[in-house]
Amino acid sequence: MSRPGGDPAVTAPGKPNPTGYRGVTRQPQASPGRCWWARVRVGGATRSLGLWPTPEAAARAYDRAARLLGVPETRLNFPHGKRPSGTGCPA
Repeated sequence: MSRPGGDPAVTAPGKPNPTGYRGVTRQPQASPGRCWWARVRVGGATRSLGLWPTPEAAARAYDRAARLLGVPETRLNFPHGKRPSGTGCPA
């Protein structure tokens, strides 16, 4: 499954994303210091990109994978190298 326009890297359509980042979800059961999961969907299959200490780190992992898949800059979390400011795992 892909986004309209043929984007192969997708998040679940129609569901709000509280992290604010494409391809990133919080994993409260994960080990301390690694509670943000990055994943990308390719050809209908979801591929895990691992657990990360901050939502921004997970979003950057998503962007790296999306770029390798040829996703346009407009579909990335940090197009053109935009820098975020944020926090790590919530207590």
